[in-house]
Amino acid sequence: MSGRTRQILERFPAHLDAARPGKSLSTVVGALADDLDRLATDLAGVRRAHRLAHADTLADLLLLGGLHGLTRDDLEPLFARAAWTRTLLARLTAALGGPPAARDAAAEALLDLWGIDAPAPRLALFAADLDAAARRLAAAVAAALGYRATVEAARARITRICQIHAGGNGTVRTLLAAAVNALDLEIDAARNASVRNALGLPAAPTADPDGVFHSPDLFWHATFVRDRWPLLPGAAPAREALGIEENPLRRQTYENEECTDGRLFTVVRRGFGRELLRAEVVGVGDRTLGPMVVNRDEGRGIGFFGPVADGKPLSFTEEGRVTLDGADVTSFAYSWQGACFTDRAGAGGGPADPHDFVFAGPGVDPRRRAVFAVATPAGALEPDFTFPHAGGDVTPPGIGIGVTRLAFFVQVAHLGARVPGPPPAIHSVSPRPRIAFADLAVFAGSPAAPAAKAADLHLSWLEHTAYALRVVIPARFGRFDGDGPTPPSPSLTDRVATALERFRPAGVAVKVELADDRWALGTGVVTDAVASDPISLLRGGTVLTPSPHGP
Repeated sequence: MSGRTRQILERFPAHLDAARPGKSLSTVVGALADDLDRLATDLAGVRRAHRLAHADTLADLLLLGGLHGLTRDDLEPLFARAAWTRTLLARLTAALGGPPAARDAAAEALLDLWGIDAPAPRLALFAADLDAAARRLAAAVAAALGYRATVEAARARITRICQIHAGGNGTVRTLLAAAVNALDLEIDAARNASVRNALGLPAAPTADPDGVFHSPDLFWHATFVRDRWPLLPGAAPAREALGIEENPLRRQTYENEECTDGRLFTVVRRGFGRELLRAEVVGVGDRTLGPMVVNRDEGRGIGFFGPVADGKPLSFTEEGRVTLDGADVTSFAYSWQGACFTDRAGAGGGPADPHDFVFAGPGVDPRRRAVFAVATPAGALEPDFTFPHAGGDVTPPGIGIGVTRLAFFVQVAHLGARVPGPPPAIHSVSPRPRIAFADLAVFAGSPAAPAAKAADLHLSWLEHTAYALRVVIPARFGRFDGDGPTPPSPSLTDRVATALERFRPAGVAVKVELADDRWALGTGVVTDAVASDPISLLRGGTVLTPSPHGP
């Protein structure tokens, strides 16, 4: 007799003795009570299915998520990760009992999917005997891929999505939290606090208990992260970071400027602030001797002492290095600041420009007061300076927002005139308002003749892209795309970008990329390997890319 049958029979009058075994009444009531038990179980299931915290099936969770506009795309990174993990688990299972090398390789490939900070072979974390360790690893991964585990992972993700929405959309913090959630990660507030303390930074404010890091220019926001469902709860998590770069940098190019000596031109730019110029001078014939690029608004210039052969590129980089046809020639380069001025009437008799540098006098803005040139390296503009110098970095000019006035020069000697026939009675030399180098310089043409092109000038700079941001996730998530020759479509980064669609600000493009610690010329940053903050980990690059030709 079931408990429910007994409870029903006890409600009958006592003189009927309804609960006595063998009575027909108890048999009838027992048959009816079985249906009630099933009905109560079904009602409890329905009640749980309508509660996010208690739903038993993945289908119920997806239906509950649908009430909030969630679709399977919001959980797609979870399913993609599980699919590839099952593939690697099958490889490990097939390798059990086989050669140790195959077993260890399959185990390492599987462990690479989790952020576990330990030296290889990491199988030793599971047991001293590596065969037994491989079996324990397979069992732990199988449990992590089980139906109940998948349901709990989906429940946690949907719950977190709703919590993020409740806090508001379209902010950096919202996107950061959404990216962390899409990868089943958690913000590692303890590590954030530890690194802040190691770097001597102030503690996180009360409004930001997670201690997210922000760059001084506020273009970068990053945090340390850890797995929400660690494979080995007691193992030390790897130091991983996830971050957002607002308005990511891209290279903006300016149209080719065909330059003669003394070429004055302007560049119109929209941007977020001053950026450093990269200038590439392409030689033309034998007329590109000692080229110089000047920002007339800043009073800064950069130049090269020597010829640039026809068609060869001379590049002045933002880092202060100079290359000629790929070879470093910084020891023949120089930069300067100052000695860039005009008269109050303006160049050519036109109206004065408010950005002109002028001689000191009453009412002159100290910021626009002309000063003597200061060269890098010191004395580079002196007649007796000897090139090459030690090869230290030079300082490139910048480019501002709006209109920037630039100038280009080459070394031209203005020493006189050549005329056919008998020499004239009087030889005069016309003064020119430019510097003239007699040594190795070329003769200028007649003032009446059109000036000959001296170089092609290509300008570029790193520009912050408007209405865009870049989400950088730990590199290990790229392994979930498989190891085939052709990456899947969509990739895991594409799936994460889709999951972030509901949180992004309107009109802002969101791109998801894997972190890359390989050092790149011009962008690599040497970081402190002991106490690096998460922004340094994402922006840095301290690992040299292996040579394609081997060691």
